Amino acid sequence: MTAREQTRPGLAADRRAPGARPPAGGDVAPVAVVTLALVILVSTVAGWVGLSPLRSPGAAGGLLLVAVVAAAVLVVLTRPRAAAGGTPRTSAVVLALPALGVGAVTAVGAVLGVPRGIAWFLNGDHTRHLVYVADTWAQGALSYSVESYPHGWHALLAAGWAVTGAGLDPDALVRLVRLMALASLLLSVLLALAMAHLAHSVLDRLGTGARGSVLGGLLVGAGCLLTFVLANYQALGYENSLLAAVVVATSLREVVLRAGSPTSLVVTGAGVVVTAHAWQLLLPSVALAALWCGWRALAVREGAPRKVLVAVLALGVPVALPGVLAVVRAVGLDHAAEAGPDSPVPLPLVVLAVVLSVAVAAVARDAVIACAAVATALPAATALALSAVLGVGLLEYYPSKLLWQSAVLGLLWVVVAGALAGHGLLTQAPAVRPVVRVVGGVAAALFVLWALVLPWGSLVGTWATVDAARVLAALRTPGAPDATVVWLQATPTSDSVTRSLLDAYRVGETRERMPQARQSVEAECVLLGAAAAPVILTTASEAEARQRYSCAPAARVVRVSLPPS
Repeated sequence: MTAREQTRPGLAADRRAPGARPPAGGDVAPVAVVTLALVILVSTVAGWVGLSPLRSPGAAGGLLLVAVVAAAVLVVLTRPRAAAGGTPRTSAVVLALPALGVGAVTAVGAVLGVPRGIAWFLNGDHTRHLVYVADTWAQGALSYSVESYPHGWHALLAAGWAVTGAGLDPDALVRLVRLMALASLLLSVLLALAMAHLAHSVLDRLGTGARGSVLGGLLVGAGCLLTFVLANYQALGYENSLLAAVVVATSLREVVLRAGSPTSLVVTGAGVVVTAHAWQLLLPSVALAALWCGWRALAVREGAPRKVLVAVLALGVPVALPGVLAVVRAVGLDHAAEAGPDSPVPLPLVVLAVVLSVAVAAVARDAVIACAAVATALPAATALALSAVLGVGLLEYYPSKLLWQSAVLGLLWVVVAGALAGHGLLTQAPAVRPVVRVVGGVAAALFVLWALVLPWGSLVGTWATVDAARVLAALRTPGAPDATVVWLQATPTSDSVTRSLLDAYRVGETRERMPQARQSVEAECVLLGAAAAPVILTTASEAEARQRYSCAPAARVVRVSLPPS
């Protein structure tokens, strides 16, 4: 290595002998991604041959067990050997702290149960995702013959629901609500953990030192608990967006940490499969990571990485294609112009993400860091392209969700840039070290503590927009599946959420879905007039219901009995 190369942080990392083992916990997200990819693979092949494993508790349980074990074996057995020793166990705990914070909220919510523990979940797109899970379970396998919406995530949830007791009855649907609330928060657990370990890998590669790498990883993980990342996207029900963010962070860690290794090929290949069945607009970032790892594998003379690459391509491409083709053929690009809920995104952070990632890559002069910088900018670039081609605003539904992905990665680059600047300051001015360390340590501690408090908003009512007790009582009311309109005398969102959830009862009978958006009385009258057997599901008296819906005198009124308060 030349003297010039030695001055470039991380430049020759790919040529070095295996170093210290990365902190424990870094492979949790890769195992999760590979597990989901294996479930997608088996569910897709089952659909091709006419099997329905997702409907059978035994088959679904076996599928989940085999997928988890196989994923763990694939990731653990294929990862590069590390030299003796590794990072201290405390480093793993520190990096996992934000994820453990969300995990604690998840556990408490599961113990609280219904309605308090899941009130936050009954909102936004969560209800639509629940209907997709019920529909995927009813189909018994992962297929796009009747539903073009990407539902790889829903296949996993359908398998879990089958194990816990699936069915188109009230008790089974309540179990599904609890399962999905748990699973959705676990996505945020994985995101915090994946981002923390990605940051640690980047900072370690750039030579900021053991303490700097761990502290930077902690701050990035804590950043994933901020309102714009966790509360907004959980409350809005953007489950596929959260899943895609996990995949992007996990794939980029493979690029930074062990590109070209069999593990990197398995994980990034699995990431492409999952993204193809979750959110195809993010495929450029994930595909870039997979291509980088594949290119590095081809540069290795030994045969193992090349054989793994061939196997990943042979299995991954045929399984990923159905999700992509379903969007291209049945949905089309124009679908990205559809309106949706307001999706807040911090635009300054998006700009910082692009600027700082390019700046760090330029300073480091490291092709690996440059690859991560390009992957950061790709979602924002895709948003700009959609806005220009379709004539929609950057802050509209789909473009804003793409910008959000770049903003999440922006947390990484803000911390990395700050760490490099701080590292340079401490190196050049050792006299200020005590002051910088005290002030920086206090600021970091306060930020992390504040971030750890934010997820508890899900259990104290901050995220909730519905009267969960009324919604669940409506779901359990005999005759509710026949409802045409819903009037629970609570928030308007309570009515629209209940109306959407009732579609789950009908997945085996019809492909038609009730309107998800809030409806005026006039719009509800149109629905009642178009129904062959109009039904009003309400907490009001029959006289009040008939007065409100005098436009439909022949409608049947089904009253909801509220539980004692």
